[in-house]
Amino acid sequence: MPIVDYRDNAFKLGLIDKSEALPDTQDKFCRHALALGTNGKIIGCARITPDGCIDRMVVLPHSHQERIKAALSEILNDYAKQVKTTILPAPQSVFLAGSPPTRG
Repeated sequence: MPIVDYRDNAFKLGLIDKSEALPDTQDKFCRHALALGTNGKIIGCARITPDGCIDRMVVLPHSHQERIKAALSEILNDYAKQVKTTILPAPQSVFLAGSPPTRG
């Protein structure tokens, strides 16, 4: 599934705004990170823009949601170090979908 389709599905589930789901002029210049579930489907994604901003992060509800978010951030931070990009804060750009499932 292409990342744009994943973001569109996240929008349809009410997890992100439509503006975050649509491709923008920066998408083709960004480096994207994906988290895949054991079934091979995307369960999380994020990107780093050319100016070093990590944004468009969305992780589906999952028992390891916080760890997935941290792993996506770490991967993109490592990439930024490799290409010597400074990571800029993006306080409104991280979306977590719902809360982790509870076990009953």
